[in-house]
Amino acid sequence: MLQSIISMQEKKKTNKHKKRKEKLLNAHRSGISFAKRETVSLAEVKEKVNSLMEGPSEPVKPVCHRKHKIPSCATIPTMPKPTTFQPQK
Repeated sequence: MLQSIISMQEKKKTNKHKKRKEKLLNAHRSGISFAKRETVSLAEVKEKVNSLMEGPSEPVKPVCHRKHKIPSCATIPTMPKPTTFQPQK
């Protein structure tokens, strides 16, 4: 009984390894590399940096994350502080 349990566990282990090895081989055959790095030319990098340094081409409108119907956040009045509850004497 104990021997059969041990042999089952061994089979499971080898199956896992086989599947993993197969997966790696299939990926290798299809040309997928797990550590694939794209080579980028220095000119491309410089161009990208320059375009970022210049700023956006069109003016960016300030985005209001609160759902206001007012177009600008600056015009929104601040909420009054809630008054603390004072028990009657």
